[in-house]
Amino acid sequence: MLDSLRRAMPLLTQYQGIMHHHLVGNVATQRTMGKLLSVLLGVFTDLATKVCIVNLVDVE
Repeated sequence: MLDSLRRAMPLLTQYQGIMHHHLVGNVATQRTMGKLLSVLLGVFTDLATKVCIVNLVDVE
C-alpha cells in the first residue's frame, strides 16, 4: 500500500499543480469580470441619470 502511494506521488503532485493553475486562472477571471461589470454599471447608471434628467427638462 505504501509503495503504491510512493509511485503515485509524482502523478498527484502534477495533478495538484494543474488544479492550482486552473483555480488561480478562474479566480483572476472572476476578479477581472467583477471589476469590468462594476465600471460598466457605473457608466450606464451615469448615462441613464443624465438622459432622464435631460428628458425631464425637455418635457417641462
